[in-house]
Amino acid sequence: MNILHVEDHPLFSDGLGQLLTQRFPNVVLKKVSNFKTLLNSLHQGIDLVLFDLYLPEMNGIKMMQELRKKAHITPVAFLSASEEIADIKQCMDQGAMGFIPKSLSGEGIVNAIMSILEGEKFLTCEHKKAIEALDTPYNAELAKQYALSYKQIEVLESISRGHSNSAVAKQMGISESAVKYHIHILFQSFDVKNRVECLRYAEKIGLITA
Repeated sequence: MNILHVEDHPLFSDGLGQLLTQRFPNVVLKKVSNFKTLLNSLHQGIDLVLFDLYLPEMNGIKMMQELRKKAHITPVAFLSASEEIADIKQCMDQGAMGFIPKSLSGEGIVNAIMSILEGEKFLTCEHKKAIEALDTPYNAELAKQYALSYKQIEVLESISRGHSNSAVAKQMGISESAVKYHIHILFQSFDVKNRVECLRYAEKIGLITA
């Protein structure tokens, strides 16, 4: 199987290639860094195009769109450091087979790629949950209106259930300082000074229910 990796950091691509061939000797990772080279390489029997999201010349979503305009039907997926839910949702809405965060372990990344090569779509559980939340109309609209990320909405829902910062951190798998940061953003977005005011305001606008 041949994978075409569109990535502008060769060290990362080299490391990924080594991980793949160690576990799956029949998988070949070919590396390109721009759209022109990508087009020239597609005739070589490529089974999957793996895009980074943010590239200097043209971002990965734009490249995928250009491939479709040129009638290329090779499956595509994304391997990116971005974990912005809006980015991930856009990639999937545009027809990507998966979105693999670079924050996964090497084994996790390899397993995700192999899953996609077997024809399955891939998203982490957290990203699936976040996209489902954004697909709820009132959440999507209000989150955008108040410039809140999915994690901030999740923190808000957790503190509305009376959870402490440490409990929220454990539940979400993040640090307590990250929880405090998200709460600070909520306070700023709602122009409030404490949790009670924050929860009252969130309930008033419909982000949470009593």
